[in-house]
Amino acid sequence: DDNYEKQLILAIFPNIEAPTFNPNTLCDKAILCPLDVDVNKINDLATNMFLSDHQKTYTSIDYTDANPDDAVHFTPEYLNTLDDNGLPQHIITLKVGQPIILLRNVSTKRGMCNGTRLQITKLGEYVIEAKIIAGSFTDNIVLIPRIPLSSKDDGTTPIKFTRLQFPIRPALALTINKA
Repeated sequence: DDNYEKQLILAIFPNIEAPTFNPNTLCDKAILCPLDVDVNKINDLATNMFLSDHQKTYTSIDYTDANPDDAVHFTPEYLNTLDDNGLPQHIITLKVGQPIILLRNVSTKRGMCNGTRLQITKLGEYVIEAKIIAGSFTDNIVLIPRIPLSSKDDGTTPIKFTRLQFPIRPALALTINKA
C-alpha cells in the first residue's frame, strides 16, 4: 500500500517534501529492496514527493531485430511493457536534484561506471547533466547521453530487443545487488 511506502520514504528522507530539503544528503542514504518491481514503485513515489522546479519525462524507443514474421507479434507498444533487469524503464520521470544510478559503463576514465551514483543538475532533450556524488570522482560534472541498450538473452524476456534510453534509474531506492 502506498501509505506504507510513503512512510518509509519519509523515515529515510524526512524532509523530501520540504522546500528547504538539501538534496546533498541523498548520497549517504538509500532504501534497499530485493525486487526491481519494489524499487520502481518506491522510486516513482519518491520522485513524485521530491520537490523540484524542473521535471522531465523521457520515453524510450524500443525495437527488435527479429525476422519480420516474428516482429508482428512484438510491436514497439509490447516491447515498451517489458522490464528487463539490466535496462532502464520505458518511461523515466526525473527531477533536478534527484539522485540517479548508472546501469552501464559509459566512460570509466571519467568515473561513469555501472553503479555510479549521481545527482541531476540539468535535464536536456538529448543529454542529462549530473554531478557524481560518490567515489573518487565525486563532484565531477558529466553528461549522460541516450544510448541503445540490449536486453539479456537469458530467457527473462520473450525476445531480445533494444531500448534507446538514458542508461540510468532513479536511486532513492536500489536493489540489494546495486547497493
